[in-house]
Amino acid sequence: MNVSKVNYELLQLLGGNFGDFNNGYCIKNSKNDCILYTNNVGAIYIPGLYASSLAGEYRFDKTTNNTTFIVKDQSNKAIATLTLKIKTSK
Repeated sequence: MNVSKVNYELLQLLGGNFGDFNNGYCIKNSKNDCILYTNNVGAIYIPGLYASSLAGEYRFDKTTNNTTFIVKDQSNKAIATLTLKIKTSK
């Protein structure tokens, strides 16, 4: 998380009814709403109300097999970076 953006907070989703996102994370806004959910298999969900308020990009590094997602707010400033490690079977 971008610590200079105090309007956002990262929250781990423990012990709740979050379906596929149990034990994942959400990014909360200053209104205490989860505006983005992610889980440990790389799924990302943005509720419809916030779908147009966030943007993002991703990069895949072939050397490390990591995918990095960068989530940006409406002013195009990064508010979170999520890194997903891909395991490959040989």
